[in-house]
Amino acid sequence: MKTFAVRVNSDAHGWALEVPAVDRVAFARNIRDVAEKSTDLICAVTGLGAADIALDITWPLPIMETLHRIDEARRHRRRAQANEAETLRDGIRQLRECGASYRDVGALVGLSHQRIHQLSEG
Repeated sequence: MKTFAVRVNSDAHGWALEVPAVDRVAFARNIRDVAEKSTDLICAVTGLGAADIALDITWPLPIMETLHRIDEARRHRRRAQANEAETLRDGIRQLRECGASYRDVGALVGLSHQRIHQLSEG
């Protein structure tokens, strides 16, 4: 598999797709078509099949910055979810040690007693 760099820039009618390795430019009407149009261009110029091509797409800076912020927020959410799960399992254990039933623990933390039982075993 060969990787091709694709530089994407806003164009009056959509998106200009520059592929330096083949010294060509293509156009896409919307962002959803960028990968397909880039791949089609590379296939047409090189004779490679789509399965033999990987794309390294560089978006305009505002898009790259936005995607970075979204990725960071998602990583933060995953860490928070993992922390919540660990805290919940520890809390279930502590509440059970205090004599609370699965139903009581569920009522305290807002989950079903079945889910509390599952979490206590995991």
